[in-house]
Amino acid sequence: MTVAPGGSIWFTDLIFKHRYAVLAEPELDPRSVYHLNPTIAELTRITDFG
Repeated sequence: MTVAPGGSIWFTDLIFKHRYAVLAEPELDPRSVYHLNPTIAELTRITDFG
């Protein structure tokens, strides 16, 4: 996750795995990068690595 100087947030929704099980299932596509603009409460999928 990265927070830009203007307050926008860039992130991915990672899959957290333990040696024996998945600890948390992603809520968004984990092969993508997302941008959250908090000023207008808008979430945009920027790119897909799948």
